[in-house]
Amino acid sequence: MIHNPGRFQITLKLFLWSPELSDDANVVKNTDSDTSPKSGYFLVMQDSATGQGDLPGGRINRDEIYDPFERSLAREVQEELGQIQYRMNPDPLFIFPHFVARDQTEALGIAYAGQLLGGSLELSDEHNHYFWASMNEDVPEIFTDTMRSAVHTFLEQKSRFYDRLNASDLITLP
Repeated sequence: MIHNPGRFQITLKLFLWSPELSDDANVVKNTDSDTSPKSGYFLVMQDSATGQGDLPGGRINRDEIYDPFERSLAREVQEELGQIQYRMNPDPLFIFPHFVARDQTEALGIAYAGQLLGGSLELSDEHNHYFWASMNEDVPEIFTDTMRSAVHTFLEQKSRFYDRLNASDLITLP
């Protein structure tokens, strides 16, 4: 018997990976490197309202609930990062509890694996800074609470992440 069912928003987050950076630490080399080495970098953004760490992605709109989630994620990534090209596995990496500090809202987070293929990052007003964090270091201090736990899970399961990027059913967006 359900005594008090919860109502939660759904947040889609993309662990956007790059195998290597150029000499300018914020520019990713355009590469088709094999994703088997357990290294590389993932994109970290700073939320402009809270100053906390964030990943590309966002919440599903009410009219998107019956659409494929990767479509909603593609919309969010384009809104937040501009016209980049990336490939992703449409199957989630893991699910996590997510507290959206900006709105003080509880959400169910769904994490996805993606690889940046090209384009120039252009942050929206939602984020004021980004950097590439090493896959071989601890969780960046900018992350707090539920996002910190999600990034920790991601880094602990990075072999699963690399396996997902080497799957045969990847989709390239946009």
